[in-house]
Amino acid sequence: MAKVTLTIAGYSHELTCRDGEEAHFLRLGQILDEKAGQAARSVGGLTEVRMLLFAGLLLADEIGGLRSAVQAASDAAAAAPDNAAETLPDPLLAQAVAALAARIETLAESLEADIAEPDVAEPEAIAAEGLEAGPPTA
Repeated sequence: MAKVTLTIAGYSHELTCRDGEEAHFLRLGQILDEKAGQAARSVGGLTEVRMLLFAGLLLADEIGGLRSAVQAASDAAAAAPDNAAETLPDPLLAQAVAALAARIETLAESLEADIAEPDVAEPEAIAAEGLEAGPPTA
């Protein structure tokens, strides 16, 4: 078992977790620390226990809102016409478009770097690649 120390509103809490879950616990601790800070700023003068109670209530409120949004989206999907599935994007197509977009971004960054620092090849190197040195002929 691994140990992780969470700092919530200035208070340190050592917890045990399964090996490999340390980063996850630290992220959860950061979320709870943010909510505890929000509770302390909005109410002020809270004890540690009451601050954590208010942080928990803020998180519960946020989760309740998310659950309502998911339910509304689920209801809307259920009420959609049967052919609505045909209008949704194909997951494989979406992955292909995302991969192309990433490749285009990489190429654009490469071009921008070349423009910033042009790599001018020597005429011998150009000739070695089978290209003619000099301007293109029309």
